[in-house]
Parts: sequence; structure tokens; C-alpha cells
Amino acid sequence: APCRSLASDTATVHSREKFRSLRSWMLNGLSPAEAKALREIFNPWYEGSFKLQGPILDETMGRTLKRLKGSSSSVIDFVEKTWHSTHYKIMDIARPLIQLWNSLPPSDPHLQHIKSALRLWGVAFRDVTMNRRKNIFPQMAPDFLNLLSDPTMFSNREMLRLFGVHFLNAMAKEADEENKINKIGRNAGHSQSSKRPFNKFARSGGATTQKSSAGPSSGNHRGTGSNSRTRVWVSIFRFSAIISCPYTPVGDRLSQFAHVWRSISSD
Repeated sequence: APCRSLASDTATVHSREKFRSLRSWMLNGLSPAEAKALREIFNPWYEGSFKLQGPILDETMGRTLKRLKGSSSSVIDFVEKTWHSTHYKIMDIARPLIQLWNSLPPSDPHLQHIKSALRLWGVAFRDVTMNRRKNIFPQMAPDFLNLLSDPTMFSNREMLRLFGVHFLNAMAKEADEENKINKIGRNAGHSQSSKRPFNKFARSGGATTQKSSAGPSSGNHRGTGSNSRTRVWVSIFRFSAIISCPYTPVGDRLSQFAHVWRSISSD
């Protein structure tokens, strides 16, 4: 029955004068003073702990965002501030609707109209909330963006927080599980590498000599361990020390190596 009554009402022809006013509000808006005056007229009270306000950015997320962006304590991400301001403007729409919703008797035929308006308002409010999350979260944890699309990650009791403790705990659990999986993968890779066939050239002096004779650039290659790398660099250092003597004519150059020859032969 409510659906049929709503459908019949939509066929009603509305006056041109009212739509002139509506068009003016849509194009020109209101001055800040007029908007404030209308905002202060409707200030409904709520039972329990419910508060009509835009969710604030969690302190943990806020500190991380400032640290990553290198901003001071008084500067917050510009896009976040813009979306937060939009949240407040949307809430201004809800206040008179909530006031009317609670004022009408249950039998009033217009009650369904108000409820439909509030449901559509809730869609807009949620979209702004999601846009704020999508702006903040990728800057801090881009690998976990899939969590934002999971409604079970958020608690309805934490509406005053943009993310909430429930989400932060779920994200921490997800990160721990991923770290465990990565660790298992690394251990499995290490086990497979330890089962590789023995390479007879890996520990031979020939491999070291080959690297040392290649010059300093051979130090960029991986050796067979810290001892192997040390031997390679010592060989390079000795080779560099020998060739660093001053240039002399060919006939006199051999005299520079006389002391080296005495250390290996008595001839």
C-alpha cells in the first residue's frame, strides 16, 4: 500500500513557483549566515549514545598519515579535509528530516516520504565515508585495499570513527597472517636451494682466481659465502697494489718488481 501511495503522489503536478525557488537554491546556494541560521533551528535530541556527526579520523591513522606526508601537526591531508566538510553539509540535510520524522504520527501518509528521504540520505552519507577511507587508506596500506570492500570489517557501534578499533584489529590480524605465509614461502625456498646438486667449481680456487683476474667489477657477483667474498676482495686489493706503481719506460720498468721477485725466488 505505501508503494502505491508513493507512486500516485509522484504523478502530482507541482507548482512552477516552488520550482523557481528550488532552482535558485540549487544554483546560488545560501550565504554562510543563512545556512547557520537554518542549521541552528533543528537540533534534535536522541535517546541512548547516538550522535549525528561525521566520523573523525582515528588518531593512529592520523599520526601515520602526517608522518608519511611529512606534514606538521596542524596540517592534514587536503582531500580528507574536503570530504570531512562535505560530511557536515550532508548532516545539515538530515536534521530537519529527522525532526519531521519524529513529529509525524504513525498514521500520517507522508511518513513514508520522510523515511525514503532519510534512507537515500544514508546512501549519500555512506558514500562520503567510503570516499574518505579510499583517500586515506591507500596512502598507508595499499596492499590491504580489499579490506575496505568487506562490510564485516567495520562495526556499526563505531560510527564516530572513520575506521574504528574493529577494523584496525582486523587489519593487524590480516598483516600477521600474510607475514606468516611469506615466512613459510621463504623457508620453503631456502629448503629447495639447499637440495641443489653440488657444484664442484663453487668452492674451487679456480673460481676465485677467475673472479680476481676480472678486475674490481667482479666484486659485484655473489660468491659462495662471506669467506669467498673476502678472498676475492683481498686478491683484487693485492692486484691493484702491484699495478699502481708509477709509469716508467719499458726498459726500466722491470726494476720496479725486483723486490717482488726476491720474495718468491733466490735466483
